Amino acid sequence: MQVLRVGGAYLGARQQSARAALVTLTGAGVAGVAALSIGVDPWAGALLAVTIASVAAKAHRHLRRVTRGIKGEALVRERLQSLSDDYFLLNDVVLPGHAGNIDHVVIGPCGVVVIETKNFSGPVESHGDAWFVNGRRSRSVSKQANRGAIVVREALGHAHPDLEDSVLRFVDSIAVFANPSSRVRVDRAKTIVARYSQLLDVILAIARRKRVPPTVAARLARSLRELTRSPIGCSGR
Repeated sequence: MQVLRVGGAYLGARQQSARAALVTLTGAGVAGVAALSIGVDPWAGALLAVTIASVAAKAHRHLRRVTRGIKGEALVRERLQSLSDDYFLLNDVVLPGHAGNIDHVVIGPCGVVVIETKNFSGPVESHGDAWFVNGRRSRSVSKQANRGAIVVREALGHAHPDLEDSVLRFVDSIAVFANPSSRVRVDRAKTIVARYSQLLDVILAIARRKRVPPTVAARLARSLRELTRSPIGCSGR
C-alpha cells in the first residue's frame, strides 16, 4: 500500500475545538455560579449550575464521539496498509465544494473506493437509507458514504474526462464498522457494509471484478492528492 495522504487533520481540528469549548464552558460556568451564589442569590447560582452541567455534558459527549471517530479511522488506516503496493491510500480527503471530509479513499485494481468509518458501540441497524444507533435515529451512514463517492467521482471526472465512461463510471462506497462490540444488522443498505475484519476481503473482491490497470490507478491517485485540500490552519499531508 502506498499512502499518499496520511490525514487526521480534520478530526484532529474538531477534537481540539471540542476540547477547548468544554474547558471554556466549564471555567466560565464555575465563575458564573460562584458570582451568582455569593453576590446575588444562592438559588440563582444553583439554577445556573444545573444549566451549565447539562450543556457541559452535551459538549463532553460530542468530544467523546470525535475521539472515538479518530480511533476508528486510525484502526482502518492501519488495516488498509496491509494491501499490496498496487493500491494507493488517501486519508482525510477534503475536496473544494464539499462540506466535511471523506475518511478514506482507496485507489488500485479495485478502481476508486470511498470508505466511511464508524466506531459506534452497541446495536446499529439500517433499513434502506434509514440508520439507527442504540435504537435512536441517526445520520444516514449510507447517504454519507455515497455522497463522498459522488464528490470523488465528479472531482476525478473533471480531471480525467477520458475515464468517465470506464473506471470512473461508478465509484464504490463502503461503510466500515471498526468497533468489535457493535452489533450491525442491515436491511437493504444503500452501500456496501463491512466489519473491520471483512474490509480487506471486500476490497479484494471488488478488485477481482474491476481489474483496473496499475498505470490508470496511479494517475487517479496522484490527481486526487493534488485536488485534496487541508482544513484551514491544518496540514494533513
